[in-house]
Amino acid sequence: MRVAGIAIEMVTSKRPTLRLCVLDDGGGNPAVTHAEEISADDVDVVEQLFAVARGVESRLKGLSVDRVIVRRADVPRIRLLTEGAAVGAARAAIQDTRLAMGVELAHWYGQAKNDLVNAAAGLVATAGKHAKYGEAASAALAGFQAP
Repeated sequence: MRVAGIAIEMVTSKRPTLRLCVLDDGGGNPAVTHAEEISADDVDVVEQLFAVARGVESRLKGLSVDRVIVRRADVPRIRLLTEGAAVGAARAAIQDTRLAMGVELAHWYGQAKNDLVNAAAGLVATAGKHAKYGEAASAALAGFQAP
C-alpha cells in the first residue's frame, strides 16, 4: 500500500507551506518513497488556497497512492484553511482521503503520539530527507492502520 501524508506549516504568519510525504510498505516495512513541498506565494488567501489545492491534486494523481491522510491542526486560521484546500484536492484525486489530528493518528497507529512521531522521523532520516517532513510522514505511517 502507498499512503501519502500531508502536513501544513506556517512559514510566516500569512504564508503556508504544505509538506507531502509518501510511504510504501510493499517491502514489508514502510519506507519513504517521495517527499516534497508545495508552497504558496505571498498573495491573496484565495490565490494561495487555489495554488495549494491544484498542486496537491496534480501531485497525488501522479504519485499513484492508495490513501491520503492530512494531519489537522487547530491553529492558526490560514493553516486550517490550507488544510481544507488540501483535503478537498486530495479527495478529488484519491477517494480514500482522511483528516485527523496527531492524537487520533497515534490511536490509529496503536502507540503514543511521541512513538509515532519518532518512528516517522526515523523513516524520514533513513530516506535521507529533511526532518521537516516528519509530520507528513507520521500522517502517512498512521494511514497504514487507519480504520
